[in-house]
Amino acid sequence: MTIRAGVIGYGLSAKVFHLPFLKALDAFEVKAISTSRVEEAAADWPDARIYADPEAMIADDGLDLIINTAPNHAHFPLSAAALRAGKHVVVEKPFVTRLEDGDA
Repeated sequence: MTIRAGVIGYGLSAKVFHLPFLKALDAFEVKAISTSRVEEAAADWPDARIYADPEAMIADDGLDLIINTAPNHAHFPLSAAALRAGKHVVVEKPFVTRLEDGDA
């Protein structure tokens, strides 16, 4: 079974750490990337769907896993939305920026 992955963010962490490992492992397929750098991501990952809106990517039924490399303030809301959508989630540190969000 191939794990269909979507990555939120297209900065250093996504490009240097997460995406190269996903590409190198046969168990994963990069199906989508959400970023404001739409043209750059599309040029680098022509087989992936590129979303300007992370919520739209989270709603994509063709994804099993969301890797959240968005800025820290967006970790909780986007990861929570992905979990509510039934996705598996990997989130960059810090997991949350407020204790209340971590408890939720």
